Amino acid sequence: MDLGTATTIQLISDSGYYAGVAIIPGLKTAAAHLFEHAALLSEVKLEVPAFLLGNNTHDALLTGIVRGHALMIQAFIESIRSQYPDYAPCRVILTGGLAQIIKDLVPGDYILDSQLTLKGFHLALMTLMEQELR
Repeated sequence: MDLGTATTIQLISDSGYYAGVAIIPGLKTAAAHLFEHAALLSEVKLEVPAFLLGNNTHDALLTGIVRGHALMIQAFIESIRSQYPDYAPCRVILTGGLAQIIKDLVPGDYILDSQLTLKGFHLALMTLMEQELR
């Protein structure tokens, strides 16, 4: 799962079969749209909110944007696990610029790997180089 401009949730089998993807507006994208279209709301720095519900506009925005996104992710993952049982056990790997913010709000078995995309590029490059040597 990549948490950047968009949040992408991808399902890949352990043998590398790509089952599909969901593309969801990312934290910053959704927040920017909200601030742009709600004249009385001021932009907030995205960070982990202290509580589930806010007692002021700032905290209410944080919990709605950040915790709401984390809850959406959890619900999506549970739906995937339910509808794609052949992929069990299913590991969830968080990556992308905003993954660190979400990590503390999702189940502990979700793995944070901020270098996952670079590792994938490296693996692809090594595979191509190996094929050229044959």
